[in-house]
Amino acid sequence: MRHEIKLPKRIQVAGLMVNIKTGDRAVKELQEQKVFGTCGYTDRERYFIKADSTVGSRKFNETVCHEFFEAINTIYLDNELRHRHITAMARGFHQILEQLKVRFVK
Repeated sequence: MRHEIKLPKRIQVAGLMVNIKTGDRAVKELQEQKVFGTCGYTDRERYFIKADSTVGSRKFNETVCHEFFEAINTIYLDNELRHRHITAMARGFHQILEQLKVRFVK
């Protein structure tokens, strides 16, 4: 039995709100950039995560995990981690979630 967790529209990281975008507009922007996800902030210090929800369930979950770690790196560590470290931690965390049969859904 899989446990599905509906992604909220926003999460809090270190007291800062991070908007999660998986809708058509975000998907179009990501596909134009040829990426599955992104994490960043606007000039108004609004943090966001975007994930392409049109990919398969496994890839969507890998992307969401990766972007969660990107947000943690940005907010807590001022982007000190290298991208390969973020990728490794996100893959490991995703593998744990897969073993627990936990998936994020749009």
